[in-house]
Amino acid sequence: MRRLTDTNRLVNSVTTGPAGDPLAVSIMKGPAGTIVVQGTIAADAGPVNQTFTVKTPAAFARTLFIEALTRQGIRVTAVSTGDNPSAILPAPAAYTDARKVAELISPPFSEDVKLTLKVSQNLHADTYVSLIAVASNKTDFYNGMLEEGKILSSLGLDTRGVSLGDGEGGAIEDRISPRSAAELLTLMTTRPYAKEYENTLPLLGVDGSLATSCSPDSPARGRVYAKTGTTGTYDPLNYRGFLLVKSLAGYVDTSHGKRLVFAIYVNNVPFGNVDDMMTAGNDLGSIAEAIYMYY
Repeated sequence: MRRLTDTNRLVNSVTTGPAGDPLAVSIMKGPAGTIVVQGTIAADAGPVNQTFTVKTPAAFARTLFIEALTRQGIRVTAVSTGDNPSAILPAPAAYTDARKVAELISPPFSEDVKLTLKVSQNLHADTYVSLIAVASNKTDFYNGMLEEGKILSSLGLDTRGVSLGDGEGGAIEDRISPRSAAELLTLMTTRPYAKEYENTLPLLGVDGSLATSCSPDSPARGRVYAKTGTTGTYDPLNYRGFLLVKSLAGYVDTSHGKRLVFAIYVNNVPFGNVDDMMTAGNDLGSIAEAIYMYY
């Protein structure tokens, strides 16, 4: 067991498996603030990024802040764990004459987008809508969605092929045609941050949600930059799962030297277990491999 913070301890029982084996790692909350990581990682897997959701982010941030101050020799009388009582903080204007003892400089926004897209961090995806609202001097999620529509239109996207109800893609209103997805991906290549955006996408056979979607010796490995999407439900009438959509959209640097945009969807497929659902994702990876080979 290894201490991470005053609030969490890591219990790591992950073992190394044979080279070429698929990634099989699970992360779950254990007793008394422990985070339990178990499973196997192939010997040739390289770095593997996995995430664990903090249920009380404000309190967690408070703990990290107090610990950071303590490491710098600053005495803090408050305990490092517990709630974050923001209501008792002085008003923002009251700090004008205070002496600064610490400053947090966040990583570039592209780094957070990389986390969001590589591993489908849906909480962050929804938070972006709220940040859009704040940037427009609004505080309502609905206003954020309205502003997002304006942004997409300003890029040149015909939003009549898109319907969105949230930032993560899980709402019943979320619909986007393959043509619109490909159009948006094409428009992104014209933006000054095109390369940063490309680097945020999962890389086939290398990282993120595409890390195990092709064999280690696939010629397309590292040549497909694409985002996955998965929405499923349960069919109690037939005692089975039901895959509403499994999608893959992004860019391929083909074997013939072309850069192509693609969007592939699978809709309305019954499945028996999670492995069946993941197989659909691997099938999309195989189609991306075919695009690499033959175009």
